[in-house]
Amino acid sequence: VVVVLAVLLVAWRPAGRLADQVASRAATILDPGESSNVSHLDLWAVGVRIALDHPLIGTGPDTYIELFPQYRDDVLSPARAAVMARFTPESPHNVYLAVAGGAGVLALIGYLLVIVASIALAASAALRRLSTPTRFALAALLGAVIVHLVTDSFMTGEPGTTGLFWILLGALAGLAGRIRSQDQLTGSPAGAPSVAGSPA
Repeated sequence: VVVVLAVLLVAWRPAGRLADQVASRAATILDPGESSNVSHLDLWAVGVRIALDHPLIGTGPDTYIELFPQYRDDVLSPARAAVMARFTPESPHNVYLAVAGGAGVLALIGYLLVIVASIALAASAALRRLSTPTRFALAALLGAVIVHLVTDSFMTGEPGTTGLFWILLGALAGLAGRIRSQDQLTGSPAGAPSVAGSPA
């Protein structure tokens, strides 16, 4: 008991400080005047203009860093342009704007269609009566995909996380497709016991 209390006493202060820092940062997320939020809005505004100016085939991959200085002074107010001139942003910090600007709006639509189709397939499979392990696997994959889609709105795409995302999306679509195909083989309607109810 003494050892546990000593460990808790030593660990509590750093953990408490970290909790305070996380809470303080979280409180600024919806603050439109917070410096990081303002910078993100500036990057997005430039990204939107680039995408609108090149809607068919985009400007090419990773060209945001080259185009930003050209668009910065036209899109942003003089005060914000002066602030952002101190930085060299490599992307709009939004994967969807990066796809639209780099490959065109049609590429963004295709990108989103693949994702939406996979999620819709998973949602359809979730309506069936499944075993607990299968339902848990479906929910875990769907949750991970949705969390990644949200974070993509605020970050630059990275090879590691992007590769993992597509693996998870493929696993989600594969599991959902397996559930549906087994139901079709057995003729089980939605909501009825399914062969896919056995652990995947």
